[in-house]
Amino acid sequence: MQLTYAISMLPLLNIAIILILLTVFATHMYLKTHIRTDLHLALSLGLISLLPLMLFGSTANIGEKLDFWSKPYHVAGLTVLLATLAISWLAEKREFSERLPIIVVTIVVACSIALPEIMAGIIFALSLIFSSLWIYLQATKGYKFEYIRLILFTVIAISVIGGSLFFSGAFAFLYSLLILTLLIYETLRYFDRVVFLLRSAGINSITDSLTGLFNKGFLSKKVEQLVQRGDISIIFCDIDNFKNINDKKGHEYGDKVLVNVGKVMKRIVNEQGFVCRAGGEELVCIIISGDAIKIAEKIRSSIESEENVTVSVGVANSKELGGQSLDQLGQRTIKKADLRMYIAKTSGKNRVVYTDEKKEESV
Repeated sequence: MQLTYAISMLPLLNIAIILILLTVFATHMYLKTHIRTDLHLALSLGLISLLPLMLFGSTANIGEKLDFWSKPYHVAGLTVLLATLAISWLAEKREFSERLPIIVVTIVVACSIALPEIMAGIIFALSLIFSSLWIYLQATKGYKFEYIRLILFTVIAISVIGGSLFFSGAFAFLYSLLILTLLIYETLRYFDRVVFLLRSAGINSITDSLTGLFNKGFLSKKVEQLVQRGDISIIFCDIDNFKNINDKKGHEYGDKVLVNVGKVMKRIVNEQGFVCRAGGEELVCIIISGDAIKIAEKIRSSIESEENVTVSVGVANSKELGGQSLDQLGQRTIKKADLRMYIAKTSGKNRVVYTDEKKEESV
C-alpha cells in the first residue's frame, strides 16, 4: 500500500490530551456536586484515555512514513467511539435504542482491529455508514435527529475509503482532523449537560417545587427591582376554604388544586407579569402591564368556572403609595394587596377588592 507521511497523525495526538482534560473536569464536577454520573464518566474517560497514549509512540520521527490504514489510525477511531459511547450512555442518559447504533459500531470496530489493515479500515468505514443510516432511520421514527453526528460519521467513512482506495495522504490527514472534530463535538455535548444542570439549579432556586411558579424569594426580590423602574400592581389571591379541602379530600387533592389554580393564573397573566406562590394557598401576581383589576377579575371567574373552587383577591398598585419613599415600596404594595385580600375573605369570599373602602371595595 502507498505510504503516507506521519504528519497526518499530528491531530490524533490531541485525543489523549482532550480525554485527560475531560477526565479532570468530570472529576472536578463530581467533587463539587457529588453526582455519581460525573464520577462514572470520569472513571470511564480515564480508562479510555490510556488507549490513545500509544499514539505518541507511533510517530517518534515526524518524517517517518506510516501506512494508512495502520493500527494508530484504528486505535484513534476506536478511542473516540468509546468516548462517544461513554458520554452518550452516562451523561445524556438516552434510551437504549438510541445508543444501540454506537454500541454496535464500537464493538465491530474493536473486534476488527485484529484483522489485516486494509480489511480493518473498510470495516471501520462501513460500520460508520451503517450507523449513519441507523441514526437517520431513528429520526424518521421521532427520535432526536443527531444530524451533526450523522454528518461526521459519514465524512469520516468517506475519508477512510478514499485513503484506502486512492492511497492519498490528504485523505489520511482529513481523517485525523475529522476524528478529532468528532471528539470535540462529543465533548461539547457533555458540556451541554453541565450547562443544563447549572441552569436547572438556577431555576430551582427561584421556583416552587410543587406548582412550578416563582417562589416567595423571587417575589420579594422582583418587586423591589421593578418598582425602581416604574409602577407595578400586585394581585394577591387566597384559595377559599382550602383547609376544608385538605381535611375532606386529602392533601394530595389539595396539592392538585394548587397546581391547577396556578396554571390558570399563569395562563391569564401570560407575559403581563409573574405568578408566584407566597406560601400555603396564597398565590401572588406581579403585574407590569395591563389593567390589574380586569386581570384579577378574570382570574377569579376563570378559577371558579374551571376548577370548582373560589379565590378571594386583593389588588394594589405601587403608585397608591407613591408619596412615600421607594424603600421597601414593593413589599408595602404586597402588604396592601394582602390586606385587601383579607377584606375580600372576611366579606363574603370569591370577590376582588381593590380599594380600602368596603362600600366600593369589590367587583
